[in-house]
Amino acid sequence: MESYYQEIGRAGRDGIPASCHVLWTGTDLAFNRHLLNDIRNEVFRLYKLKMLAKMEKYLVSNSCRRKMILSHFEDKQLRKVSSGIMGTEECCDNCRSRASCAAPSDSEGGLQDFGKQAHLLLSAVSALEEKFGTRLPILFLRGSSSQRLPNKYRKHPLFGSGKDWPENWWKCLCQQLIMEGFLKEASGYNKFATTCALTQKGRNWLKAASTSNPSLLLQSNEDLNLQQPSRSSRPVPVLSTQRSPDGKMTAQSPVKQMSLYEMFSYERKGKTPPRSSNMLNSVAGHSPVKSPLKPTEPVLSSREKELETALYGKLLTARQKAANEKAIPPAVLATNKVLVEMARMRPTTVENVKRIDGVSEAKSTLLIPLLAEIKDFCQVNGLQTNTFPTSGSKDQKEASPWKCTRALSPSEHVTYVLFQEKNLSVRTISESRSLPLSEVGTHLVQAMKAGYPVHLARAGLTPEVHQIIADVIRNPPIDSDTTKIQAIRKLVPANIELYLIKMTIALLEKEDRNKTQEGSSVRRMLVLSDGQLEKTGADQASREDALWNKTK
Repeated sequence: MESYYQEIGRAGRDGIPASCHVLWTGTDLAFNRHLLNDIRNEVFRLYKLKMLAKMEKYLVSNSCRRKMILSHFEDKQLRKVSSGIMGTEECCDNCRSRASCAAPSDSEGGLQDFGKQAHLLLSAVSALEEKFGTRLPILFLRGSSSQRLPNKYRKHPLFGSGKDWPENWWKCLCQQLIMEGFLKEASGYNKFATTCALTQKGRNWLKAASTSNPSLLLQSNEDLNLQQPSRSSRPVPVLSTQRSPDGKMTAQSPVKQMSLYEMFSYERKGKTPPRSSNMLNSVAGHSPVKSPLKPTEPVLSSREKELETALYGKLLTARQKAANEKAIPPAVLATNKVLVEMARMRPTTVENVKRIDGVSEAKSTLLIPLLAEIKDFCQVNGLQTNTFPTSGSKDQKEASPWKCTRALSPSEHVTYVLFQEKNLSVRTISESRSLPLSEVGTHLVQAMKAGYPVHLARAGLTPEVHQIIADVIRNPPIDSDTTKIQAIRKLVPANIELYLIKMTIALLEKEDRNKTQEGSSVRRMLVLSDGQLEKTGADQASREDALWNKTK
């Protein structure tokens, strides 16, 4: 689990949404158990088997995978950070497949007494003389007619005594007893065969349980739970049917297996993705947290998608070349996320590339070679350039004075929902998510810039605070130069947070843009009025000439 956690942490570091996929089969786990059984140190072997069992539970479970990872590390700070993500479609595939999995289920996480069932299983292993693997004792308990089970054991009193529980349930119990040190898997007659045998701990417990009421408390979960109905009382899943080309009805498997293409090309569009395990027990549902005023993605043709991908490849090459010339890492010049946005928006000027989130004033000039690459590519392929989002719908304009230019990142989205919809204070969000106050404030600044309405007074930007910051920015020595963040920070009182300064700057820049647009509108009206006046004068003169000619 530790190794897996370290590996999945590599995804998403460039700011682009990422997903992790595990490709595995049951034989992988069996082979690893075989390798672990060669460890001579019993304490270390049991520890490694316990870790393998946790990883197996993670793979086959239907509960929240993020919660399982955090529970393994038992880190309360990590749990606080993820409190707003668990249960949403941003969390994991299981969370997308059910309405909510943030709350633990009733059948998970408690201790239950498996004494009676453990006594049966250990007795079965002993009755089979510890000659077989883990499967034969289970077939023996379930009264199986399999030819793998020798006939001489079918007359034993324990034969068929465990048929009330399904085979997979017994397998889970067997692995739990191995993990707890009651059973062990030893090498058999060859290096690939293993036998299931009792440990000394298991023998002592079985001997004591035979003289009294057996009791053994084990950790229960959704797969190993005494409250689950027995197989005989469970409803049989109804197989879906599909009409074959020849007109006959053919039965289909109740569980749809996901192909690799479906897995890696899946895009979230409000639909629940297909699952590879236990689809019948999952409840499809949408995330309870939804982005307000989320801009709709334009519909692109297949050709345009292919060209965007090709342009992105050219930008990667151009970035590497520019980075080599300046002897800096490519990611310092522009992250992959910035390149994706450049391929989508296709800016051709320095002013337009600065509109992309993550491109500063200094970086915009370094990206000039990439802008030339975009311009040449678009001219050759007939693509439109500078395709930035236009103003939104009327409802969006009334709800927010900003244009919705992009969706928020998952972390920014969680902060925004907690602040704007759940009415939590900035400080409360900071404490609950274990984030610095400045970072929470920065999330709200990004929400403002992305076009989401933000309650400024609750964020701390009261009219008084706004006036103090605005006076500092408009007067010398700043003189409305909003790029001098550090100088503004020194002149503003220390009790005013930096994110409030950034909010004020965003508001002032918005006001300046509005004034510029209003001035342009006035000039257009004046030009139009003069033109109309000239046209009216010309029409009147022509009518007078016509009248004069008529009178003559």
